[in-house]
Amino acid sequence: MKVLIVDEYWAQRMGLSQVFQDHFHVDSIREAEGPKEALRLLAEGPAPDVIVADLNGHELSVVDLLADAAPSSGLVLLTHPEDFDKHERAIDKGAHSVLSYCATPEEFKQAVKVALDREIFLRRPRKIVQGARNGSAEDSVRLTPRQTDVLKLLAEGKSNSEIAEHLGMSPNTVRIHVSSIFRALNVDNRTQAALWARGHLA
Repeated sequence: MKVLIVDEYWAQRMGLSQVFQDHFHVDSIREAEGPKEALRLLAEGPAPDVIVADLNGHELSVVDLLADAAPSSGLVLLTHPEDFDKHERAIDKGAHSVLSYCATPEEFKQAVKVALDREIFLRRPRKIVQGARNGSAEDSVRLTPRQTDVLKLLAEGKSNSEIAEHLGMSPNTVRIHVSSIFRALNVDNRTQAALWARGHLA
């Protein structure tokens, strides 16, 4: 696995690098202090299998730049818990995984694996998850008819490409629908969304 880590703090880059070395088979790890250096490294090649980038202090437009510069790479974004609601929309711009710095090592490994498969992973900070799931939050879920169609096919185990073909839309449109479904259901991945669908959709 080839990895690119983008973070302005050397200590955090070192920590992320160690996680990859401890838990993945890594061929190479390159580091960048920010988006500008990351784009230079991506232009030089080779393309990494996964990019892990710290979003803090950067606009979401950075996600567009990284996704465009490395369309074949899985993109994992890290953010502070208080910024998660803003940064989770990076999924719509090409990111595959978004999680906060309070995520566990297991959650981080899952986020990387999902990104490598070009799927979607959203790990909300626990305090946000708990607050959203109190009371009757489940009863307030509202999906559009098209989102419901996408969710039903997702629950059948179909990939984004298969859903796109079935519904006559582009894979990118399906991807946006899936990320919106995750937010609406307050779930982190396709498995949780499928379980919700099996319990709530006829």
